[in-house]
Amino acid sequence: MNGPEDRCPYPRPFPAEFKACPAFLPRLHFATDTRGQRLKPSWTCAHLDTAQRENGGYYGQCLLGIQEQRERWANAMAAGQLGAVRDARVALSEAIRPQVERLMQAVAGKDGVASTRTILVTRRNELGPAVVALEDAFESFVDGHLDLFRNAGIDPNQLVACFAEGMREFVSRPLVKEWRFDADIVSRYPWPVIAFLRPDLVREVGLRPQPHE
Repeated sequence: MNGPEDRCPYPRPFPAEFKACPAFLPRLHFATDTRGQRLKPSWTCAHLDTAQRENGGYYGQCLLGIQEQRERWANAMAAGQLGAVRDARVALSEAIRPQVERLMQAVAGKDGVASTRTILVTRRNELGPAVVALEDAFESFVDGHLDLFRNAGIDPNQLVACFAEGMREFVSRPLVKEWRFDADIVSRYPWPVIAFLRPDLVREVGLRPQPHE
């Protein structure tokens, strides 16, 4: 099919086991309908965006660039155990999906946007327990799958610490529209943690792992 060279050529939504593209980094997308109601989450790629065609219309754009650029990026990241990071992201995302959905439901409209007073009060009351449930589920999964994260070069303690720090900032925002941690927080941690929690930040090859001293 003809189109811009930086378009994503793969059908979507991506299945959880998708590995056809060597640069693919999965991200669980929580979409909403026109009324702000959350739809069923689906897998997308951290590098996927929407761009406008020159002759009108839109297409799925790979932010890594054209095919050669995607391959070059993937090859540069291979030494950083990108595949293991990808597998760990999918496994954990599936495991904690119920807790994430509960939290996203609680934060949706928590500032009164398109919500009645009753709904707003209810969601505020649900926010604290939803945060605790998600943090507990996250830490429990990490503790129960230490080899999965160590194979990806991820220090479990650093991952849990970054997640907790990111959660505090995430739920404190005036309006939460997207499930994504603050880049300034995540970027303070080692490369594998960055790749796990904010894979879109590893588009720059300079973020790949440094050689062990």
